[in-house]
This record gives sequence, structure tokens and C-alpha cells, in this order.
Amino acid sequence: MHGYAEALAHLATTILSRAAILYVNVSYAESCRRNTARGDPQERDSILSHSVPQHEMEQVYQNDDWPVITGGMEGFLNVKGIRVPYVTM
Repeated sequence: MHGYAEALAHLATTILSRAAILYVNVSYAESCRRNTARGDPQERDSILSHSVPQHEMEQVYQNDDWPVITGGMEGFLNVKGIRVPYVTM
């Protein structure tokens, strides 16, 4: 499964050493609803109107590893030996 753990591992230590994470917890169903609502075919040139294709939603967003890697609502993640503070909202 690809997820936040893998993505965070790609960040440079210079970024991680100054980083803090705010994670907004939204269910997959709500993410899909918002994604569909955002995609207005009449406004394709607008930066405010965009959506992710359904197959990408399923592949990338359906399995969320955030609760597994954090184990709580706030604390620190150890990424490349750096303690990165996080809070889940």
C-alpha cells in the first residue's frame, strides 16, 4: 500500500527538520463526494474546478495509512530520524 509513510520518506531532511503536519481527517466517501462536486465541466479552465479521476481516487485515496503510522490525534512522527510534529483535525 502506498500512502503517507512512503510519501514522507521522499522529503528532504532539510524540509522535514522544519516541518509540521496538519492532517484533516475526512472519510473516503466524503472525499469522493467533494471530488465530484469540485469537477465542473463548464469551468475546465478554472483553477477552482478540478477533480481526480475515479480510478485514481480508488488507487491513491481509498486506503489511508495515516491512522496506522500515527496511532493518535497528535504527537511526533519519526521520519528519517527526524521527529516531525503532527496533529489530526
